[in-house]
Amino acid sequence: MDKQGLVLNGIGKQFYGITVLSDIDFEILPGEIHGLLGENGAGKSTLMKIINGALTPTTGNIYIDGEKMSFDSPHAAANHGIRMVYQELDLFPHLTVAENICQGNIPKNKAGMVDWKEMERVSKELLKLIKVDINVNERMDRLSIAQQQIAAIARALNGNCKFILLDEPTSALPKKDVENLFAIVRNLKKEGISVVFISHKLDEMMDITDRITILNNGKKVATVQTSDINEELLAEMVVGKTIKNKYPKVRYEKGETLLRFEHITLKNHLNDISFELKRGEVLGIVGLLGAGKTEIAKALFGVYGKGNDKLTGNIWFNGKNARYASPVEAVNAGIGYISEDRGGEGLQVNQAIDFNISLAALKHIRRGVFLDLKKEKAVNQKLIEKLQVKCESMKQKVTNLSGGNQQKVVIAKWFASKARIIVLDEPTRGIDIGAKVEVYKLINEMVEAGIGVILLSSEVPEVFGMADRILVLKDGQITGEYGMDEINKINETDLQRLVM
Repeated sequence: MDKQGLVLNGIGKQFYGITVLSDIDFEILPGEIHGLLGENGAGKSTLMKIINGALTPTTGNIYIDGEKMSFDSPHAAANHGIRMVYQELDLFPHLTVAENICQGNIPKNKAGMVDWKEMERVSKELLKLIKVDINVNERMDRLSIAQQQIAAIARALNGNCKFILLDEPTSALPKKDVENLFAIVRNLKKEGISVVFISHKLDEMMDITDRITILNNGKKVATVQTSDINEELLAEMVVGKTIKNKYPKVRYEKGETLLRFEHITLKNHLNDISFELKRGEVLGIVGLLGAGKTEIAKALFGVYGKGNDKLTGNIWFNGKNARYASPVEAVNAGIGYISEDRGGEGLQVNQAIDFNISLAALKHIRRGVFLDLKKEKAVNQKLIEKLQVKCESMKQKVTNLSGGNQQKVVIAKWFASKARIIVLDEPTRGIDIGAKVEVYKLINEMVEAGIGVILLSSEVPEVFGMADRILVLKDGQITGEYGMDEINKINETDLQRLVM
């Protein structure tokens, strides 16, 4: 094996006799940007962990510049120039940028003490390499998400970095910051550093990569030159079938007004927000990260409490005061909230599927003060089948499900609760195109059942394709409203300009 770059030959991986990767050949050329695509559960993370030394392959070999390698830890892989930046950034929020960048490679003086000046110099040099200017003495938690992402990349470059693996680096970034990140990735390529770019966003793959490898059910489908393929064919290869309609919107007759926001203001976040939501309507609220979308959701869900003087204005649900004192009160009133942080706020990931589904529906599945176990099992089984949650059983831990199936469990929870309003905050973030279409179909089922849906998203095509009415949110203010007639007269590009 005399090829230059990083070569994986016949890689397979089994867990407890179950095959999750089978005979994968994967090649990263020097100085190329190589995309890795696949549905949730296709094997991307397992493959990256093998490259990164976090897992050892059951079969197959790894070569760097023709030399056979074996890594027993990420540290061993890093010593051979392989670094990974995870989607969940493992940074230290209360340390400075310089301290974070130099973690694992702290410069010392002759006395064995930390050399702070050298740490500052090294950090500045690494940021200069990717043509970014950030104050290296600033605390990490005072930076934007985009700046934190850049700091994580700079940290990966600290040392002998030949290959950098970027896992969903744009999932939480607005379009402007994505463009800046792409400029950084292209600068890495100019420096001769190879980049593996993992994303579910096909347009990004088409824009940034030289080649793309597609995985499906633990097997390699193909490796293609990006210039030789289009987005539609790429989607078909990822899901294994033709996707005729990425946004399968079905319009239903709207009912009475369920919800009214009247002049809601939240100090430093929202300014005079007013809107209505009807039964069986999808109200799309589109805005960039930090525009105030999540704050609208939390205001309705009782997160800020009834007596919080930072929140002013009125909220009405079914003609009754809906300034709830707590999320429990909101749930009991019939409000469901699918947070953008499904792992941290939407699910108990170390608990079973049935436990999670039942959490918000206890009052519907009990007999007196006791849980009706037979009814609980019937409700859970029905929802698992209805939403096509791929699992071994309802007792399987949520943490072992793919991202798309975790999202289905969250949705199942709110179906079980018999919520009349469901707020979806970035519902398709981090899930593949096939799972996205399934989520959109579930939105159709919600409105068909008479549920009012608020769709909060930074993805303009998603809101444009699925909403009955659109509000544009910018810097905590509603700057535009579009009903169906207006939506039919504009296009995605027009809407994107209004959001920026």
